[in-house]
Amino acid sequence: MGMKAIIAGIFIIISIYSEAKPSMCNHVKKENWKKVDRSVKSIILKHKKADLYVSPTSSYHYYSPSLDSICAEINTLDCVDTALWDKYATKIAIYPGHSTIGVRFLSDTGFTERCYLVQEGGIRRMNSLLRWTSIYMVDRHRLFYEGSDFCNGFIEEQIKIFKQKKKKKRKVIK
Repeated sequence: MGMKAIIAGIFIIISIYSEAKPSMCNHVKKENWKKVDRSVKSIILKHKKADLYVSPTSSYHYYSPSLDSICAEINTLDCVDTALWDKYATKIAIYPGHSTIGVRFLSDTGFTERCYLVQEGGIRRMNSLLRWTSIYMVDRHRLFYEGSDFCNGFIEEQIKIFKQKKKKKRKVIK
């Protein structure tokens, strides 16, 4: 009888703690942006790996599928109106690259936009085996979360850029 009571107590404690965890939407309603940022950071780190594309002449790492899946997962939440990243914006082609994920949350006071800066790839220094010889530079093909901030108008700007790019593709030059 004592063992059954212990097991039942453990299940009750586990069920209480699992129900007590507030979701990201509860944090949005309370406008607790530090906890919302922590939740978005965990989603970003869940999809951090880059895809490797290999062609006969070269190979490269591609971050668009990872960023698309991050936005798709964020868009499934009830408290999110829209999540987009700056896919069509013109950027400087230097390594490591940066992307911004914009999320429009629906809170009790209205819409709030947050931007999350993500670094695409990076370089780390790795000492050689004996530590006294040269230092090797090793590429890291993953996404790094860099920070967040309020950014009103980011979503509208990205939609406008997308519509401009779409309009340019439709024009046929004769």
